[in-house]
Amino acid sequence: MNLNTLLETDLGDIVLIVFSFVFGLIGIFILALVFSVFSLWFQAMVSGAKISFGDLIGMKFRKVNGSMIVRARIEAHKAGVPITSTKLESHYLAGGNVLNVVRALIMASKAKLNMD
Repeated sequence: MNLNTLLETDLGDIVLIVFSFVFGLIGIFILALVFSVFSLWFQAMVSGAKISFGDLIGMKFRKVNGSMIVRARIEAHKAGVPITSTKLESHYLAGGNVLNVVRALIMASKAKLNMD
């Protein structure tokens, strides 16, 4: 066997191992991300307060407390208050107390106050 042929074969194997390792790490990262938001997504879907999987992943990247947003969205949905998870997330990012605002909206809705 020629030395150049041996080096080319070994280099090809090394490249394959490096690519496999990199793609393996990317796969593990994606799986960890999916598993970290799956329970929140499932909780929202079962309760009828639809929040997309992509929205939950975006919240994770923006460092938004996803469980608080899901909880608030479920409370609002159960009370019949139409509010989107995007509005709740915006309020959270502005520094507001999301759960208190949702509870106030629910009380206003029950009191039949005009919220337009």
